[in-house]
Amino acid sequence: MDKFYLTYCKKLTGQFCSHYLLKCFKLGLFILLAFANYKSYGQSNITLKTNKEALNSVLKKIRIQSGYDFLIDAEASRTAKPVTIDIKQASIDDAVKACLAGQQLTYKITEHTVVIKLKLPEKPKKIDSHGKDSVVVTGFVTSSDAKPLIGATVLFLSNNKGVTTDSKGRYFITTNRGKDSLVFRFIGYNPVKKAISDRQDNVVLDVVMEEARNELDQVVVQGYTKTTKRESTGDVTVISGDEIAKRPVMNPLLALQGKVPGVTVTPITGSASGPVKIEIRGRKGINESFTGEPLYIIDGVPAGVLDIRPQAASTIGQSAFSAGYDQAGLLPSGGISPLFSLDAKNIESISVLKDADATAIYGSRGANGVILITTKKGKAGAPTIGFDINRGVNFVTVIQQRLNTPQYLATRREAFANDGIAPTPLNAPELFVFDQNRYTDWGKYLLGGTANNTSIGGNISGGDKLHTYLISGDYGSSKDLTTVSGVNQRGSLSINLSNQTADQRLSYNLIASYALYHVNQINVEANAALAPNAPAAFTDKGDLNWAGWGTARSSFPFAGLLRPVDSRGNTLSASFTTRYLILKGLDLNATLGYSLAQGKTTKKTPLASQDPTLADKPVAESIFSTSDAGNKSARINLSYNFLVGKAKFNFLSGARYEERYSGYSTLRGRGYANDALLNSIVGASIVAGDDEFAKYKYLGFFAQATVSFDNAKYNLNLNGVRDGSSHFGENNRFGNFWSIGLSWNAEQEKWIKSWLPAFVSSAHFHASIGISGSDPVADYKYLSQYGNYPIQPLPSYGGVAPLLPLIQPNPYFQWQVNRSKEVGLNLAFLDDRLNFSVAYSLSRCNNQLLDFLTPSITGFNSVVANSPADVQNRTWEFSFSGTLINKENFKWNLSTNYSFNKNYLLAYPNLEQSPYASTLKIGKSLDVQYVTKYTGVDPLTGFYTFEDRDHDGRIRYNLEAPGTGDYYIPISTTPKFDIGLANTFTYKRLSVYANIILKKQIGISPEFISEKATFAGITGNLPAYLFEQRWQHPGDKAIRARLSNIGSGSKRGSIESSDAGYTDASYIRLSALECAYQMPDKWVKKLGLNSLSIKLSGSNIFLITKYRGLDPEVQGTNAIPPFRTITGGLSASL
Repeated sequence: MDKFYLTYCKKLTGQFCSHYLLKCFKLGLFILLAFANYKSYGQSNITLKTNKEALNSVLKKIRIQSGYDFLIDAEASRTAKPVTIDIKQASIDDAVKACLAGQQLTYKITEHTVVIKLKLPEKPKKIDSHGKDSVVVTGFVTSSDAKPLIGATVLFLSNNKGVTTDSKGRYFITTNRGKDSLVFRFIGYNPVKKAISDRQDNVVLDVVMEEARNELDQVVVQGYTKTTKRESTGDVTVISGDEIAKRPVMNPLLALQGKVPGVTVTPITGSASGPVKIEIRGRKGINESFTGEPLYIIDGVPAGVLDIRPQAASTIGQSAFSAGYDQAGLLPSGGISPLFSLDAKNIESISVLKDADATAIYGSRGANGVILITTKKGKAGAPTIGFDINRGVNFVTVIQQRLNTPQYLATRREAFANDGIAPTPLNAPELFVFDQNRYTDWGKYLLGGTANNTSIGGNISGGDKLHTYLISGDYGSSKDLTTVSGVNQRGSLSINLSNQTADQRLSYNLIASYALYHVNQINVEANAALAPNAPAAFTDKGDLNWAGWGTARSSFPFAGLLRPVDSRGNTLSASFTTRYLILKGLDLNATLGYSLAQGKTTKKTPLASQDPTLADKPVAESIFSTSDAGNKSARINLSYNFLVGKAKFNFLSGARYEERYSGYSTLRGRGYANDALLNSIVGASIVAGDDEFAKYKYLGFFAQATVSFDNAKYNLNLNGVRDGSSHFGENNRFGNFWSIGLSWNAEQEKWIKSWLPAFVSSAHFHASIGISGSDPVADYKYLSQYGNYPIQPLPSYGGVAPLLPLIQPNPYFQWQVNRSKEVGLNLAFLDDRLNFSVAYSLSRCNNQLLDFLTPSITGFNSVVANSPADVQNRTWEFSFSGTLINKENFKWNLSTNYSFNKNYLLAYPNLEQSPYASTLKIGKSLDVQYVTKYTGVDPLTGFYTFEDRDHDGRIRYNLEAPGTGDYYIPISTTPKFDIGLANTFTYKRLSVYANIILKKQIGISPEFISEKATFAGITGNLPAYLFEQRWQHPGDKAIRARLSNIGSGSKRGSIESSDAGYTDASYIRLSALECAYQMPDKWVKKLGLNSLSIKLSGSNIFLITKYRGLDPEVQGTNAIPPFRTITGGLSASL
């Protein structure tokens, strides 16, 4: 039977792959042929004869013969003289020289592009007006690939007098005669310093700037503008796409683990497609029914799914998480992450914005932090084709060792003896019905195999200085390790087009991506604690082995193996961004975004999965769910930047609109005649349906003012936002929020520079303060809602069901408010080779949106309103990065970070009258739950004992005052701190990357998760290490209670509700390891390639922990733990 279902899964996988890959192959073949033709087209044997013909016309003819593109300055085109030439078999260089002979024009050839512009005058027109005491400097500022750098700052060092470059990268600046230096600066590029001699009258100085590699000059996002870390006033962490791609995971969010201080990344399950929960700097809201997820923005467009019903966390006190593409809640994993469909290899960078200054301009949507994902763009030059193939395996790292059959049977007999109960075939089938010599390690049976992991990707990139393109596609598949089925597949095709006009005034970028996904899961009801002599799951014929379980068939745990949940869907996302340079320094920017996710999920309960001997005839059932989620967004803003003396100003203002919706409809069909009909609702004799839909609208206005003074020594950033949300009533829909950010590059102060040690190259201080709003409340709670499912059903009237109010509306509740402050210091050493940073943040969230209890006489249990409850988070973050060794053949780069967060309830007026009176306590964390004090095993009776703190002879929970009475010990499963450590070693062509995560936390004890089942007969096999620790005889000093069939090991209280029910779940994990080798150039050229590298990579390589369960991150005995993945592959380009 296993073979049959594995074959069936392979068939499904093959259909998915072949359908998708065939489309990709056809498209790829077409593009390859087109560019092969293009490459052969660009030969330079030019024969041409003209007589007084316009220059533009001649250049078009040369382009037809050569394949070279021409970029000509508008003024150069206007002033060009007619061309008369007669050339034969000329090269492109000779042809252009002939055309420009005798003209005041110059040219430059790069790749397949010829740039023609006016010659700069030897004596600029404005020279005379400045007199003999003035020096005039003019020229062009370009990047290393000859692109003009628009808005680059040009400053004289002596007086900080400066200008900015125009749309052609040109500048013109004057100063008094004398020795001086010009400093050229542009975001993301290394500053350039050029000396000006006092003997020079007029200087023509063209500057080529190189992209910055050091951390302080790295580009970061500041609102809707870009700056560098050196000038930034906010707290932004940037992770490069190269680092993300080094971890072989299908969800790029998992690659953030251990990379960003203050960010907690938690996979809900080990499934590759499963939800991933992210919290930035702690939980802020009291209402655990809503997620604390940050805002995700991909290429300027908000991403994610509007949750109809967020999934409740499995641990008390933790906030909910998003179900993503599974809003109907049918998948065992809890959902499908929206980021699962995004190819990590297509990501250029991920930026995490954490403080008020960095996030304020995003308004209420960024109240929990912002994660910006930027995908890769095309690069100018000849067409380049790249591809990579990776293949590997997934397997579980730990299978918990449990008792063998003789040991297990001995424990069962001992349990019956302790209880004074005689075992019978009905209450002890494992002793009478099951084979006494049979042994199965159920942990290995369910999760002990290996599964394939495949990743294939390819891209085509190219263009010229004005037009670039990138077309990429990928296919990924990660099988689950469950015995019967389980697969996570995705395929995507994306395109990125960038264009700009010849005068650089207008540019636009179009990005579109289409993806398919397929997720197949089963709910493994059986677990590793099954009796080792339990009969097989399937018969020799492949049917479920109901008969083999005899009198225990009512406890048969394998029915779920034939109840698959299959989800298939597609996603489409697109963004269009344009920029128009109205005047020098004045830009108009606009972005339009659209996303759509559609899915179909089927959950089957076939007759083959049910006991055929049931008194009630088995009923086959199928659930069909269709989902639809979308997002439309628009943003427009105007920005103006200019220089005044030593100050550089940038003003920005604009508006944004977002509309999100999410819905699903479900049809439940019952009474199918046979299992062959389960794929359609038509075959069902009974049909029932339901649906849910949610819609959210947001409108925001924003303004930003940034001032950089005295060569970025002092920097100020002001943000103001007015937000409107459809979650609020008409009179409370809008809220005003703001932030202020400051930074100071102290090393530029002469008085500080004088006493700073020589090895300190930079000292950057930043501080911010701000207020933002959030709207964690369900839709339309401010409106009366009516339905036909009232609390007190009423009889129909005239055959019509009455409609009754469902909620108590409140049109007066308002925005939840977040106030935050931060101070930080960044130090750089040894010419910026080493960098250290520390940040302290303090945030308070009040005016909380909560459910207030109402008397039942009102007809409702609660009403939504604002509470002055106040939640505070304190966070410390430290990070260090740098190049420790930088030799010609060997380099060692290291980065590490450490962070911890303290969350607690600062105030809650009338807490005792709230729904949280029994769980929250002033001064304690929101994540805390209170448990009893475990006092050991009673040597005489063998029962667990607990402290009776109030000496009333009972162990009970005080619902009116948590943390008092017998349940007084606070337990929090929120991590106490996180440490990430990444190392990259490079020796000649070999590189090794390793990322280590250390997390300090408390988790649910796997020993007592197991022990809860120890008393349920055939589902109670103990872990082997507990076998010798149990109580057996009066006087024993044991760690574990007596074995029993009828009790929980205690006469008063429960072990899982005591401090013994929790244990140290800290761990050190080598989360990623990659070894890559770049093949020698001579080998690569023989193969006709531009580059070729081979690599071996892995995820979850090793784990050091005291936790005795499957994994300390995904705790429990039935949860699927994170897999260990080992892959090998190659990457090439041509």
